[in-house]
Amino acid sequence: MGVFVGGMIIATGLWANNMLKRFNKGKEYLPLQSVILVILSAIFTIIPFYYAGLVGPLNPFRIFGIDRILFGAIIGIAVYFLSFRLHGIIRTSNKNRNYFPYQSIALLISLLSLSAFALYLVM
Repeated sequence: MGVFVGGMIIATGLWANNMLKRFNKGKEYLPLQSVILVILSAIFTIIPFYYAGLVGPLNPFRIFGIDRILFGAIIGIAVYFLSFRLHGIIRTSNKNRNYFPYQSIALLISLLSLSAFALYLVM
């Protein structure tokens, strides 16, 4: 579950950034606006987990001293960036065209699913 939470954190922050850019005719309101929005997205995602008791000092489910959901979210964030890097490489190899519609989304969901399954097997 944490892997998909990490993907959702990045997707929500970047989506909010694109919406703000659209309202401002392609310009950012703030320097490093996308980074700020991703951090805010992470904060507003983790706070409800803390109050629900899924994250925090009383949670016994830890990996390397980190809560399982946070560990999965970190992996999910890394997989998110890896999938878009891989999408760019695949697209460049095909003369800057996708092999099929929604290629980047299909690649992202498949890599997040594979990493979640791998973490399930390991943990």
